[in-house]
Amino acid sequence: MGSNLKDEKMLWINYFRFLKGDLSKLRYKDSGKQPIQADSLIATSYEALGKNLEKSYEVLTFQFDWRIPLKASAARLNEKVSELLKYNQPIKIVAHSMGGVLVRDFILYHPQTWQSLNKSIGFKAVFLGSPLGGSYRIPYVLFGKDSLIRLLGKIDIRNNTKDLLSVFCDFPGILNLLPINKNGNHDFSSRSFWEKLRAASGDSSWPIPSKKYWMSLPCIKTRS
Repeated sequence: MGSNLKDEKMLWINYFRFLKGDLSKLRYKDSGKQPIQADSLIATSYEALGKNLEKSYEVLTFQFDWRIPLKASAARLNEKVSELLKYNQPIKIVAHSMGGVLVRDFILYHPQTWQSLNKSIGFKAVFLGSPLGGSYRIPYVLFGKDSLIRLLGKIDIRNNTKDLLSVFCDFPGILNLLPINKNGNHDFSSRSFWEKLRAASGDSSWPIPSKKYWMSLPCIKTRS
């Protein structure tokens, strides 16, 4: 969630719009052009890092819509990398958190561009705290246990935490960050497993990912 998102004006992060209940407008649409677009990196997270790097490098930011499937964002990153390779200048990638997972998916989905980048002179990549094997914080978030989710539920005067999570749990990009199933004990690509989690929560009405978004999950089993 490190990229700002906007429709006509800034929505994420805009606490005044959160207060009015506009967080529900983040709901993902799986067809057609998204009415919400990535606008910039969140300054409180990345401005200091960017300014420090600007002492030695020309810094280009790659903001992306963290709601949409990572495969779609990887296609955009592929276009940007292909464009930059034409300048024959050394490229360095600094990827934080979900950004590192995005770079990983770029490597998997666009191997030819990745090979050209990896062979280019001076190329380096640094991942900062990237959950390449998935993160158990995601189910923690989706069951309303995370402090950020609780805070959003308190700020929003129109939607409670459960209302907001009915929106967030259908973000394919968030689902792409679920833990990769290695030993079969926690298969987050199985709806029955989510139903067991919901039963364990004691609230049978708690929102879990919709069936129509289950196509976002099987890749968890096959990525390596």
